[in-house]
Amino acid sequence: MSLLSQRLCHVLVVICALFLLPGHIRGAEERTYFVFPQGDVTVTTPQVRIIAQIGDGEEIEFSLTDGNGNESGTKSEPGVVFSQLITLTPGINLLTLQRGPTDQFDSRRIYYTADLEKDPPPAGFPRLFLHGKDDVTGSYCGTCHPVKGHAQKPDFKRLKPTPACSSAKCHDNFAKAKFIHGPAQKGSCISCHNPHGTINKGFVSRTKDQLCFACHTRLEKLWDLEFKHKPVLEGKCLACHDQHQANLKFQLKGDSVQDLCLSCHKKKKVTHLVEHEPVVSGQCLACHTPHASGFKGLLREDAGRICLKCHADMQKVIDQEYQHGPVKKYECTKCHAVHGSDFSFLLIDNFDDEFYGDFAIDRFKFCFKCHEQKVFTEPQNLKTNFRDKTRNLHFLHVNAKNRSSCKMCHEIHASSQAKIIRTRTSFIKKYKAALNYTQTATGGTCLAACHKQQQYDRGAPAQ
Repeated sequence: MSLLSQRLCHVLVVICALFLLPGHIRGAEERTYFVFPQGDVTVTTPQVRIIAQIGDGEEIEFSLTDGNGNESGTKSEPGVVFSQLITLTPGINLLTLQRGPTDQFDSRRIYYTADLEKDPPPAGFPRLFLHGKDDVTGSYCGTCHPVKGHAQKPDFKRLKPTPACSSAKCHDNFAKAKFIHGPAQKGSCISCHNPHGTINKGFVSRTKDQLCFACHTRLEKLWDLEFKHKPVLEGKCLACHDQHQANLKFQLKGDSVQDLCLSCHKKKKVTHLVEHEPVVSGQCLACHTPHASGFKGLLREDAGRICLKCHADMQKVIDQEYQHGPVKKYECTKCHAVHGSDFSFLLIDNFDDEFYGDFAIDRFKFCFKCHEQKVFTEPQNLKTNFRDKTRNLHFLHVNAKNRSSCKMCHEIHASSQAKIIRTRTSFIKKYKAALNYTQTATGGTCLAACHKQQQYDRGAPAQ
């Protein structure tokens, strides 16, 4: 026998075998199935509309075995979409599509309870959230589906070109705001919703963030970032966004971005004597990113560098050779309260701007958040490097007449001199004078208008 003849024989054997197979194995079950509802679900209403696709050439019987064990049935024509409103009894109700006693094509189990607390469903039966009440009790399917033929039967495989969802009869308040979600604007409600019902609240087709990420795929990379906004982490996109429409861009809720932020971050709303400009103008997003960030506090950049986006003039200052500790690490928030403060320059505590006056710890609480107080209150102290052997020169300076301010000798951010010593300072309140400081291995020298050149040494007293 030739090779061609062998192949033809093989094909004929396969075809004959297919014809000899029972209908439910030949693939009829792929053409006859329940469209709605899904199986193993719980409902809290006694009536539910079931929808099934009946295969061509198949006369199928739909049967319902209710929670009491009573059975009822209805025959369906072949090649149609079968729809029927059924009444359930408490407990598990079994729905089947079958032909005869043995050929079962599909089945569904629905648990009905009127009270989820008193009569909770068994495990594995999540609640089914259904579309509006009218749909459950048997509204006209032609509201959404076009009708055809003399019998005016709905074509369940198609939707009307003009969506009925936002009609005057149903959701007439949609697509009225300034910013409208893409699917809502196009009338493509089924992009997010199953029009009959799902196990997800609001009968959406997916759960939480999975629904949003189905379209907003670029946002999935947010999960790679270390710091995530709490609503993002919990998949609660709707905590900030309205899924249909809003008067703010990106369908943000509230009257402004700041109002939205403060709906959760209420502590930031406290009024301060000095407020940061972005806070005053409601520009939270000038510093923060709303979803996720590689920087703590959901900042758009490193804390210090983001400050320089606005305070660009500070770059030249802090580029000097010697920098204050927090400045060196770009830790602006070590000294400044970024949202608001009751102290000048958004400082985290009191810092007296006056150069002159009697020294007191309370005047410079801000400095003593980091610096040891005893360095300025004890005449003899070994904890400070600014000493002549044991003689505490910090104590000497701040307790001298009219020399009480830290700013008299030190810059706040950076300087070209070691120990961030100023290059010029005020003298006798109205004069600006040079201040020259030289650091040595064990001390240093200082020449200023307020005194002649002085030298100190931690190892031995200077002469």
